[in-house]
Amino acid sequence: MRRISPLPRTLCLEKVFLMTKNHRRDGVTFRRQLDESLQRLQTDYIDLLQFHEVIHEGEPGRIFSEGAIEEAVKAREVGKIRFIGFTGHGWDDGLPAPRS
Repeated sequence: MRRISPLPRTLCLEKVFLMTKNHRRDGVTFRRQLDESLQRLQTDYIDLLQFHEVIHEGEPGRIFSEGAIEEAVKAREVGKIRFIGFTGHGWDDGLPAPRS
């Protein structure tokens, strides 16, 4: 059963859409932070993982060139993440087109 700490063990997370964020831009630290989130939340998968605070020029490029997006896709392929998203405020340069 999926659960989130410190919520009761009886809480059935199949009825919850679980989201978290990741601040890392390179593959190694992205994967480490993802694994820490899974452990801390005491779950085997996250419904939506978002690259958080993509607000500075060049950040989308770093996510796509330093390995973070590849690690996110791998995590999705093995079932650790269902959806990948991005958060940001006040920067309108945009993101590269998604890849399958």
